[in-house]
Amino acid sequence: MKEYGFKGKVKNIVVLNYRDLEKKNELWVIKEDKLFSKKTMKFNKKGNIVEIHYHSTSKNLSDEIITSIEFKNGKKSKTTSRDLLGEIINTGYYTWIDKYNYSYDLVNKQKELILKSHTKLNNNFREISTEYSYIENDSIVFSESTVTELDINEEVVSTKFKDKISQEEYVIEYIVKKDKKDNLIKCAFIFRESKKLQLLSINKFEYYE
Repeated sequence: MKEYGFKGKVKNIVVLNYRDLEKKNELWVIKEDKLFSKKTMKFNKKGNIVEIHYHSTSKNLSDEIITSIEFKNGKKSKTTSRDLLGEIINTGYYTWIDKYNYSYDLVNKQKELILKSHTKLNNNFREISTEYSYIENDSIVFSESTVTELDINEEVVSTKFKDKISQEEYVIEYIVKKDKKDNLIKCAFIFRESKKLQLLSINKFEYYE
């Protein structure tokens, strides 16, 4: 959980993401028809994320993708994503370069490489930068890098995104609300330049007793 910055004995987190919300009295008004994705993250008692359930809307569960995460020597080693029928959609492989750097290759069921990435962690194992490329027919169709700014408490302040093909850049800032365990329960993703909302994320935590 260190990579995500969660605290306490987290068992499950349900993440609801909303777009195109309107603001009223300085608050974003949540409407269920603006929900565009739902993700459930499951952790074991060691604090390792072991499974992710993802679907694009709350109304179409048939689109759900279930990803299991394997660990070796305490580090992520492999992911396997399946549909609700159990058919494998893609498989991902981690390669640890050192304690704080790893690469990740994702292949589809035809064994074709579709995503290649590199992630860097800080000394407290928080993610501070990534580079990733999406691949089709052996050609890069999209490539982006991110640099994350953390404050002295290891909380995310902003993330700078750069399109590595067009060289265009933008920065996302975060307005957050936390629970009594100091975990993030609401986060507004705001474009720094325009001050417009990119998305609003609601996190619902379940803890081990």
